[in-house]
Amino acid sequence: ARRAAGASARAAKGTALHKWGEEVDAGRKTLDQVPSEHQDDIRAYRSTMEAAGITVLPHLIERTTAVLGLGVMGTFDRVFRLPDGSYVVGDKKSGSLTYGQDEIAAQMSIYARGCNETGMAEYSGDGNHRRWQTWRWVPLTDEDGQPIEVRTDIGIVMHLPQGEGQCTLYEVDLATGMRGAELCSEVRDWHKVKSTMTVMSVPDPETPLPSALPLAERAGEELAARVSGYAAGASETAP
Repeated sequence: ARRAAGASARAAKGTALHKWGEEVDAGRKTLDQVPSEHQDDIRAYRSTMEAAGITVLPHLIERTTAVLGLGVMGTFDRVFRLPDGSYVVGDKKSGSLTYGQDEIAAQMSIYARGCNETGMAEYSGDGNHRRWQTWRWVPLTDEDGQPIEVRTDIGIVMHLPQGEGQCTLYEVDLATGMRGAELCSEVRDWHKVKSTMTVMSVPDPETPLPSALPLAERAGEELAARVSGYAAGASETAP
């Protein structure tokens, strides 16, 4: 059904659009080199970013970070410099934003916290980060190699629907996103509990309780003794 609806084709186009945006942001391709089917979208993206005064840091595109305390790791799309000189994590989305906004906020809050607490993965090898030979965590830096920190209050989502030639920028509330990320971490840890139930110890129903009959007999004997005692006492005090 998904094939008939063209879901895989849309996903492939979204991946291609994302990749061409990365190539242009990194300076490896020009807008004129973008395939015609994606040119309007990439032009809209670039013009919107320029109008907002947002600067792309080419060396901080598709880098891996982690929040060790939460046990999570991921790859952020971008780190941008805003007109006021602050730095933010950016994430490009080409699909609908009707659903999943909370998840996006949680994801981006993890990226921002990871950038500041852990840094980013620097690897050596053949240039393919999927085949790391050696790697280490290093701090994020600006173009001059000076360490930077990204903001943990907001991030930027660049919404670029496929084929519409429009780009909308959204500020994302990362403080609320981190609350969600920490809650997800607690739920994940809770699910690691192997069992919350233990088998109760119940006597075999076919075996009589050892104290049931003797207890009844003792009760009868105690009652008889008390009655006898009352009777003896009454005889001694009778005129």
